[in-house]
Amino acid sequence: MITDMWMIWLAVAILLVIIEIFTMSAIALSLAFGVLGGFVAALCGGSLEIQLIAMAFVMIAALIVVPKLFRRYGIIKTPTKESTSNMDALVGRRSVVEPVATGVADQGPRIKIDGDRWLVRTEDDAALLPGQKVEVMGYDSIILIVRPI
Repeated sequence: MITDMWMIWLAVAILLVIIEIFTMSAIALSLAFGVLGGFVAALCGGSLEIQLIAMAFVMIAALIVVPKLFRRYGIIKTPTKESTSNMDALVGRRSVVEPVATGVADQGPRIKIDGDRWLVRTEDDAALLPGQKVEVMGYDSIILIVRPI
């Protein structure tokens, strides 16, 4: 059984590479490199302890190097404060205030943009009337901040 450990190492490495293909996080690939270190130690006839030590050293080295390479070549992106969200695409859009739904507690004015209904408010919390045209100026969580136009 111990002499066939290389097959187990290889199977685990293949599984980790498949996981990496779906996640693209560089972590599973780093783990796969570590497992390949154990695989090489098993092929060289090392004991289980040697295989585990080889796996640990290669895995630590890969965890240091692989994510940096992924970021360098743009495979994974490092988020920045300047990163934009899909909500930013709504800023500047115009719409018309819809009538407030009756019978629903805590409903405020809403607008529809591209088929999605958004809860809205003005910066100074002024009342918005149904049918009033507004422009999106920003957002607070999932509430759009609008101004009448």
